[in-house]
Amino acid sequence: MNLKFRRKKIIYSILLFLFTIVLFFCFSIYINRNQVYPTTHEKHELNVFFQNKDIQSSKDIIYVQNKLIDEIKHEFVSSKQLSIDRTLNLKKGFCYDRSLVLQKYFLMKGFKIRPVFLYWQGTNTKVLDFFKKNVNSHNIFELFFDGNWYVIRTNTKMEKLENIKEYLNSGVSIPKHTRYIRYLNNRNGNFLYPSYLPDIYFF
Repeated sequence: MNLKFRRKKIIYSILLFLFTIVLFFCFSIYINRNQVYPTTHEKHELNVFFQNKDIQSSKDIIYVQNKLIDEIKHEFVSSKQLSIDRTLNLKKGFCYDRSLVLQKYFLMKGFKIRPVFLYWQGTNTKVLDFFKKNVNSHNIFELFFDGNWYVIRTNTKMEKLENIKEYLNSGVSIPKHTRYIRYLNNRNGNFLYPSYLPDIYFF
């Protein structure tokens, strides 16, 4: 096998690998988007819980977020695939359960959202800490409102709208050295169905 042929084989192998990765992520995004967007049944359940609250102002956004924090206790529900019905009926859930409920409600009301994966380790989080098995993580998302992206908290009640920088600097729920990745949704170590796909979606 001559050197020229070997080089071609290596290049083709790299291109095939990159194409497979791109195809995988595109398929992941397609599947995840369909999973996150509310079904007809979920829309009904969400409207009942939030009393079909219309959202016209920042006060409405905060009202919806506060209502969920007040009424859905921060307790473990299940390690199975997330379920809007289960979270709303049992009135409990962790940050990822609460996050999905809020995401679906805001999507139903016509807003753009993007998930944000938060992670931290020790006292100084490094980029590569993302790959550590026992890295601490948290589930929030951002909502596009009035021309800006604002953080929607999932563990503490909001008093005002804030961007991601303001949220991190507040040091509430998470340390200030927390890092984040947009469009990646944390599911407490689990992924959306089918379970081998990462939670990546754009709206």
